[in-house]
Amino acid sequence: MMKDVESRKLGRPKVLESSSKRSKRCGTICISLDFDLIEILRRLMRDLGEPSLSGVVRRLLRERLAEVGLLGEETKRALGLT
Repeated sequence: MMKDVESRKLGRPKVLESSSKRSKRCGTICISLDFDLIEILRRLMRDLGEPSLSGVVRRLLRERLAEVGLLGEETKRALGLT
C-alpha cells in the first residue's frame, strides 16, 4: 500500500506532446471602444446567441480578415468561412 502512494507523483499529469501541438495559442489584448460600439456588440451578442463580447469580436474580426484576403484558404476552411 505504501509503495503505491510513493510511486504516484504529485501535481498535474504530464501533457502529451501531440495534444499540446494541437492546442490553440492565445493572447489577451484590451481595447477601448466608444459606448455606441459596445452597445452594437451587445446587440450582436444577443442576436447571434454568442455567450461573450469577446466571441462576437473574434467572429467579426475573422470574417473581415477573410474578406480582405488576409486569411489563408486552410484557415478559412477551418473556420467555416468558405
